[in-house]
Amino acid sequence: DVLRTVREMVGAEAAWLLRDVVVDAPAVTVVAESSDPRPDGATGLPSQPLDGQARDLLARALMDRGPATLEFTRPADRGPVAAKFGVVSQIAAAIRPEGELPWIIGLDRRIAPGAWTPAERRLFHAAADRIGQALGQRLLVERLQAELDARRAVERALSEKQIQLERLVNATPDIICFKDGAGRWLLANDADLELFELTGTDYVGRTDRELAEHTAPRYREAFLACEASDEAAWRAGGTVRTEERIPGPAGDVLLDVIKVPAYGPDRRREGLLVIGRDVTAVRAAEAESRVAAAAMEHGGEAFVVVDQERRITQVNRAYERIFGRARAEVLGRSAGP
Repeated sequence: DVLRTVREMVGAEAAWLLRDVVVDAPAVTVVAESSDPRPDGATGLPSQPLDGQARDLLARALMDRGPATLEFTRPADRGPVAAKFGVVSQIAAAIRPEGELPWIIGLDRRIAPGAWTPAERRLFHAAADRIGQALGQRLLVERLQAELDARRAVERALSEKQIQLERLVNATPDIICFKDGAGRWLLANDADLELFELTGTDYVGRTDRELAEHTAPRYREAFLACEASDEAAWRAGGTVRTEERIPGPAGDVLLDVIKVPAYGPDRRREGLLVIGRDVTAVRAAEAESRVAAAAMEHGGEAFVVVDQERRITQVNRAYERIFGRARAEVLGRSAGP
């Protein structure tokens, strides 16, 4: 107990330590206290109101380079605070931890009246300086620990956000990839990694060209094409849409790709969002439809296409030739029951 050691060393019945002292405040915060004996009904923690005498003592302690003292020659001279604790004389000194409001350490004599001697004042001042140094180191450690705790809390929150984001992007079959302004991969969903056979690869911080060296050789040209289309998106200065063909073990995959570049206030490249949807089956169906349409158009038999209401939406050349009616004449008309 540091306060008990100080009061026994100097010769006092009570020692107290105040934190973040503001003289104009109505009360002070008592962070530690040691007294023997304790006056009946007197409570020392955690806050004490200030009267004029107490406020004057604290103000002088904050102003003076050495300790400030207060002695009472008669009990009637004591204010409410001194009377409450049975104080006959006090001594106080300021402690100024770096980056903090001042603290004050003080001693009370509650039995024998009399002034504090020069030797007692020097001893108390030296003790206050040592306590101030130790307190400053402790508060510095506390601030560093608080900053570390805050940083860890932010890292945990970011980690949780990262997990939520990964769950979100992995919930879609579309490929999703975030890259920084230099083309380095920051986040890719499972669909993207599976497409390029990169599952389990440490891809973060690597470019398309670098990742081409960490997967099957057949993807190299696709990676280089992606790099080129990325640059085209940057130069376009806005969202671009392209189709990219990716070779795979089961055949080529055709992707409908949207690339969205993001710029900083100074137009510096900050990030690129890449979203790709597999349209292989769609394009194959479209090609089959074109073939079927061509076959119908140039076939020798008459073909009629109707909608749900049996209105004619298309006829081929053979229909025009066989029935002698032009296409424009029958489109939109009922085909009958």
